[in-house]
Amino acid sequence: MNTQFLLWSRVIRLVVLLALGGWLVSNGTGLDYFFAAVCAALIALTCYQLWASSQRGGH
Repeated sequence: MNTQFLLWSRVIRLVVLLALGGWLVSNGTGLDYFFAAVCAALIALTCYQLWASSQRGGH
């Protein structure tokens, strides 16, 4: 797969997850906090993937 496509898809995923997580936390019900925690885990995974791809030189 094209490395540029992977990079931008991860960046877009990160932005969407940050927006969704922020919206869920601002609502503030119990279930929203659960889904915000899931978003936080996915954000951490996406950040790790971006970091790992930068360490490999984008390959």
